[in-house]
Amino acid sequence: MLKSIAQDAARTALEEQSAAHQEVVAKMAADNGELAEKLETVTKRLETVENTPAAPKVFTNGQVPPAEQLRGQDQGRANGQVDVAKALERKREMYAAPDAGAQNEIAKGLQGDAIAALQAIHASRPAPAPLRA
Repeated sequence: MLKSIAQDAARTALEEQSAAHQEVVAKMAADNGELAEKLETVTKRLETVENTPAAPKVFTNGQVPPAEQLRGQDQGRANGQVDVAKALERKREMYAAPDAGAQNEIAKGLQGDAIAALQAIHASRPAPAPLRA
């Protein structure tokens, strides 16, 4: 009788452990399926990025990408580029100026150059269509 009680208790414990183990295995299979889907999605996105041509050296040395790759900020830009070296030199002059009056004059000159560049950009764009009432 004691032997059958021990066997029943061991069998019950093994069945409970087996059921818990089967649940864990089923959850692992579901998690693996989700991970496989995510991996497939990431792989497709990586292929898209790999197959998209990069504009060469645009952000490394200040070159401008070809006009067909511009996204709006530089389209229709005037034919002359901003002289960055000149602007930096004038900025250094402004910070080294002996008094506020000289700094203000240099700042006004820089602002005038910026306004002229913006006007040149706007002048090279076609006029927008008039609004209809």
